[in-house]
Amino acid sequence: MNPPLELHITAITHRGCVREHNEDAIAVANWVCAGSSLDAPRCSVETLTSAPMLCLVADGMGGHRAGEVASRCVAERLLAGGADLIDEKSMATLLCSVNDGLYDIMARDPALRGMGSTAAGIVVTTDVVIFFNVGDSRVYREHDGCLRQLSTDDRPGVRPARASLAPEPRSAAITQALGGAPSHVAIAPHVGWEKAKPGACYLLCTDGLSDFVDVDAMETCLSLGDPEAVAALRDRAFEMGGEDNVSVVIVRIFATQ
Repeated sequence: MNPPLELHITAITHRGCVREHNEDAIAVANWVCAGSSLDAPRCSVETLTSAPMLCLVADGMGGHRAGEVASRCVAERLLAGGADLIDEKSMATLLCSVNDGLYDIMARDPALRGMGSTAAGIVVTTDVVIFFNVGDSRVYREHDGCLRQLSTDDRPGVRPARASLAPEPRSAAITQALGGAPSHVAIAPHVGWEKAKPGACYLLCTDGLSDFVDVDAMETCLSLGDPEAVAALRDRAFEMGGEDNVSVVIVRIFATQ
């Protein structure tokens, strides 16, 4: 096993300038913020030992309460299974289990029928970074000031996003989510991995950022450093109208001294 790594994590979530409620959720380690706004960036420093570290964003669907319930449930259940995430297969299995769990909740409470959520995030171990998504929330990696999208948007007619950063037509529709249908629908999660390297930086966001702020502007905001970067990303989304909930998590990897 490689030596421990130190993670610097900064996160923010907000209902935006238009929506009355925040149906996004963010999760870092054992901490979840869902159903409310975190107006100021929250920073934490975690030192990895043998335990995987999971960070994610989730965008709830189904209207207030249902969307909030779905995103919180997704965040909490993924965190609960995070200690066992060691490879792509275990990550995909956990996402499918969370999907099944949402349908079980809907079966017990008809008021929540049709609720769903996207999910996008990373799991960092001392050896690898596992990245994943279901829906259109995104994972980027920054290198030398440039962002590369690692996630794949589940939207009609959209090519796998890892191939290019060229602009794509945007649509409110998504082709899969965790939950999100009246009866059970299986999912095919997008999961990949790369080596964990000191100096790497990952940006996780819901579509309240990526639908309104282009990659060049995101890169400019990231160059400010943390915690200014997440606040700048939020503010840029507001400048573009802030029409949706916006959530951002930045994870930077450092070698321990």
